[in-house]
Amino acid sequence: MHPALLDHATGFSAFAVLADEHERRRVVTDRDFFLPVGYDSLRILGAIPARGFSLIRPHADHRPGSEIRKVDVVICDDAGRPAVEVRGFTTKRVTDAKATVARLRPHARHHTLRWVPLPAPTGAPDAPAVPESVLLVAEPGGPGVELAEAIRARGIEVTHAELGARWSPVDEPGRCIVPPTAEGFGRLLDTLGGRRPAEVVHVAAPVGPGPIDPMALEHRLGHGVHSLFHLIRALSERDAVPGRFSVVAPEVARVTGHERSTAAVHATLFGLAKVIGMEHDGTDVLCVDVSDDTAVEEICAELFGVRTPTVTALRGGTRYAAQLTPVRLQDEVRAAPLPEDGVHLVTGGLGGLGLAVARHLAETVPGVRLALVGRSELPRAGCGSRSRRRTPGSGGNWSCCAS
Repeated sequence: MHPALLDHATGFSAFAVLADEHERRRVVTDRDFFLPVGYDSLRILGAIPARGFSLIRPHADHRPGSEIRKVDVVICDDAGRPAVEVRGFTTKRVTDAKATVARLRPHARHHTLRWVPLPAPTGAPDAPAVPESVLLVAEPGGPGVELAEAIRARGIEVTHAELGARWSPVDEPGRCIVPPTAEGFGRLLDTLGGRRPAEVVHVAAPVGPGPIDPMALEHRLGHGVHSLFHLIRALSERDAVPGRFSVVAPEVARVTGHERSTAAVHATLFGLAKVIGMEHDGTDVLCVDVSDDTAVEEICAELFGVRTPTVTALRGGTRYAAQLTPVRLQDEVRAAPLPEDGVHLVTGGLGGLGLAVARHLAETVPGVRLALVGRSELPRAGCGSRSRRRTPGSGGNWSCCAS
């Protein structure tokens, strides 16, 4: 449910619990300030309507005149079909609304993710034991070979599966070539038989500077997020998802600000890995963002230390984690004005917000050129005659495209 829709549907709960007309007039006059604090249950019964109405009734536990209001809410579509039931929606009176807002105002209402240094990883009494065996799936050109040797040096059995075009069986050092497909990983796991790994580590290779052409991008996705998907699916089908699952990828995020470039394509690996941790109970997931100067011993320390937080970054011998920190927009350096000789792409939300942004740019940036891209045909009001019109006073023009 969209938060704004829920706010509208429940915002009139005060009027459902008023005892009489006198109390109704007092509430309207005094404008009591109530904040929502929780609910007993929320059931989704059908598709959430874009518009509709809500039926609000006092909850069985509601006490008239108290500081707590408790109601039941049923959100219906225009035809009266229930879509959502909220039981025990509870709000609490704020005695001095103006003072409360004044206290909140100095605090930051905006937050951002910032990478902050962390102490070196260490073991702990409650930390899981070092795994007996590791399945290392690695792209060629990355630190896979060196990492496999470093893990073996710790006395851990390693099966090093290098992603390639054709299958080759596991040899004596425990190395093989596996196609990044469901069949390839299935064959690998069937070959291992009862020697199922206690931990799986998926290692990506560096992308390199500059843009990625479409064919190279497809290759990267095949050896990256698609490969990880096929691997976890093969493990799931054999009931062999391990208790520890790690993904190592280079230059995923701009951590220190000194990175020459970032590999956004590897961020898909981290996204899927987090989902693996949510969908498989008991599987501890770790994502490690490395750089070209990260030593394999640093990676090993991260893999086999205390796995908190879920995502860490290693840069120049220092480990970092992204933390949500407050930010005052007034103190932030404002971005430079948009260049007047460029083409600005606006994609998505072209039924409302996207067009509003495009209209603002057309009216404020002289000579701006806009390309509007959406998945469906643009509304005539948003495109049509305006698609080739120059905005008065700015010289801007529009180019519309639907895919």
